[in-house]
Amino acid sequence: MSIYRKSSEDRPPDGRRLRSERTRVRLLDAAIEIIREIDDVPTLGDVAKRGKTGLRTVYQHFPTASALYAATFDHALSTIRATQPDFGPDTPLAERIRGYVERRAATCEAWGPLWRIYMRLAVRDEALRAKLDMPTQYLRWRLETLFAPEFAPLPPEGRSTLLDSLVATLDPEVWARLRVTSGRDIESARAAWRFMLEALLSGASGLPGTR
Repeated sequence: MSIYRKSSEDRPPDGRRLRSERTRVRLLDAAIEIIREIDDVPTLGDVAKRGKTGLRTVYQHFPTASALYAATFDHALSTIRATQPDFGPDTPLAERIRGYVERRAATCEAWGPLWRIYMRLAVRDEALRAKLDMPTQYLRWRLETLFAPEFAPLPPEGRSTLLDSLVATLDPEVWARLRVTSGRDIESARAAWRFMLEALLSGASGLPGTR
């Protein structure tokens, strides 16, 4: 018998902890489902009912409604990051644009309603407001990485202008305007985004500071 006791990090998770985590994820999924259905903020009672558990259990995982909404945001963001395409900057530009637009469109189509709810909640929820910058920072990093060959020859001012233009173009609200205001179906909205990205990336040599 070993004289050394295993630390808590070395021990396999016990059944109670696994059940607790499964319940937590089920409640997060329930909250996200309701937000998508009603395009509004669910009550904790609604989440308990959809998650097939008691209200007391909801409060054990999320002491306040704000804690639940912040957790759904983190859950949504981790899901989005896990489903990003695996192609990189060595792929031909046309393929990178097409692949990225397809993934970004799917993300905005699926998560756009949640984003609008989070924006509304953030007005009075400081913790959630602080989180809203995370998707934008991730988007900027992803664009700089994926389109590194196009950014490389540009001076700092040109890189900054191109990146800001790409981020603005790929904003969820732009997708919503293409789909709702302009009445485009998913494929024609994708085509519009591809056109915008191709124009920006191919015209980068004319940006300020490049001549």
